[in-house]
Amino acid sequence: MSNYVNYQRQPMTKENEWILKDVLKSRKFLKEHPELYVTKADKGNKTVVLAASEYREKMAEMFLANILGSIVGKTQYHVKNSFEFAEEISTVVIPEGSIIYSLDVVSLYTNVPVEKVYELVEEKWEQLQECTTIPWESFKHAMKTVLEASFFQYEGKFYSQTAGVPMGSPLSPVVANIIMEKVEQEAITKLEENNITISYYRRYVDDCFVVGRREEVEKVVEQFNAVDEKLNFTVEQETNESLRFLDLTLSREGERIRKIWFPKKRDGRYLDYNSESPHTHKMNTMIALIDRALKLTDVERREESIRMVKHILRNNNYPENLIQRTIKRRVHLIYNTLDNERENGEQKSSTE
Repeated sequence: MSNYVNYQRQPMTKENEWILKDVLKSRKFLKEHPELYVTKADKGNKTVVLAASEYREKMAEMFLANILGSIVGKTQYHVKNSFEFAEEISTVVIPEGSIIYSLDVVSLYTNVPVEKVYELVEEKWEQLQECTTIPWESFKHAMKTVLEASFFQYEGKFYSQTAGVPMGSPLSPVVANIIMEKVEQEAITKLEENNITISYYRRYVDDCFVVGRREEVEKVVEQFNAVDEKLNFTVEQETNESLRFLDLTLSREGERIRKIWFPKKRDGRYLDYNSESPHTHKMNTMIALIDRALKLTDVERREESIRMVKHILRNNNYPENLIQRTIKRRVHLIYNTLDNERENGEQKSSTE
């Protein structure tokens, strides 16, 4: 209801008396049905109506995810997003005889070994106690309730998920990261013991980027697959010294890696300018695309990325003058921000 009208701001004329009537009816209905809960969506300008029991369940999942989130993402191999990876990859030096390739887990969420998750969390329970006063057994029971009580419907029948973790749960990406951190730690340690050196390794959830010797790629994949029988790693090697990773195309040029933004939906459908969505949503769509094109691309190739952005926005009916104005503003803002950050970094280094 509040998605299309705010009745308090409407002039009270005969033409819109129906608004007040509908609001009063809705209020009465919700008062008579305490089992329903009305709240704002976590994404977008939407109002959500859901069962109070479902709301409590979601809050429990987020509560557990926030606590467990304090112990993940602390390793040297973890990257938070494409921006962090793009900034770091620019400084990587590729040793002679090495190539770039990626590892990926087949259907990670549905193959996460849940029992192993409980073991790993218990190992770090002393660290987690700084974030919660819940006893371990109660915390484990709450985790089991979320991770092992997932149901879905198919062709009129209900099924229970018997393996892995539920898609869409706030807890699932956190426990997936816990498993992946353990797998990479064991695999890399074992590889080093066997004198197989990975020159550079970074991971975003289950997407792993690797710099290593071409003749050792198969051994690296075998070792990652040997850690847990439920997790199956596949490999994609560079083609013509190039590799797509996250939303980047990476190219090996000598001992350096060059990058350019690669939109996953180059000719796809984004938020159309002629849609009924709020104008702020359309502006945010433009800004998100422009910022990725600029920040995820080397300076000498940014014009190429901007051309891709223009192509996408024109295909989604954005006005040409708005495209040009927004690009100009974002370029000015981002370049100035980057220059200031660079100057501050240089001043800090000289002070030290």
